[in-house]
Amino acid sequence: MTIRWLRLGTTLFFVLFVLAVTWPGMILFNRVFPLVLGLPFNMVWIASWVLASFFVLSFVDWVIVPFVRSCRSPRRQVSQ
Repeated sequence: MTIRWLRLGTTLFFVLFVLAVTWPGMILFNRVFPLVLGLPFNMVWIASWVLASFFVLSFVDWVIVPFVRSCRSPRRQVSQ
């Protein structure tokens, strides 16, 4: 997986996130019943997107940190 595809996938996920929790996407899920673990359904809908974003960002961090470490090169000493 290249970094370009990772960034594209993450950007696409967050665009879907914004659409799902704002006006166009929320219309389909803007109801109280059924209650899920005692919470209204629309609150569970938003909380599940927030939880999914945590996992997406954790995955990005898991992939990016070793990539950044491998790209760093030790500083070269310039002899005069």
